[in-house]
Amino acid sequence: MARFLKLRLLAECSISQRGSKTFFSGFLNLFRTFAPICANSTKILTICHLTGMCLYLNSMKTKKPETLASGAGIIGNCIIDPSVKIGKNCKIGPNVILGANVVVEDGVRIRRTTVFEGATIKSHSWIDSTIVGWQCRVGQWARCENVCVLGEDVKIADEIYLNGIRVLPHKTIKESLPDPQIVM
Repeated sequence: MARFLKLRLLAECSISQRGSKTFFSGFLNLFRTFAPICANSTKILTICHLTGMCLYLNSMKTKKPETLASGAGIIGNCIIDPSVKIGKNCKIGPNVILGANVVVEDGVRIRRTTVFEGATIKSHSWIDSTIVGWQCRVGQWARCENVCVLGEDVKIADEIYLNGIRVLPHKTIKESLPDPQIVM
């Protein structure tokens, strides 16, 4: 099974490079399919996605530097959709992809992360090495780090700490989870 997942991951990531709008969507579809089956493999797959994203952004620096975002608060290689709304005093990057209609409120720090379409990151949150799924909401002063994955439409309450958590779609997290685990 693990060998099949590696081959499928390579195929999905290579197919999904149709431009900056795709944002490695093939990987998240793969995650949705196999996360319930391969609980021990999800962290490995997520690390592969984040590493692949970093390599992709680094290659964009030399091949198509005009596609990378720049400006106040943008650090390193980042692709930010034009529809993204970024608040004051944010630090975005290095190695960040923000999808369409993402809202990043004031004082947020995002590093080595992919944020998919329609997600909202509330003020003063810290997001590091995380995949934030479609339509997610991360509360104020929340902290997600150590390879977290938030599935589609996940809600994280204010002032929550998540360490290496994988959350399946349509869940609400109301308490801190300091130990890596899967929330079903």
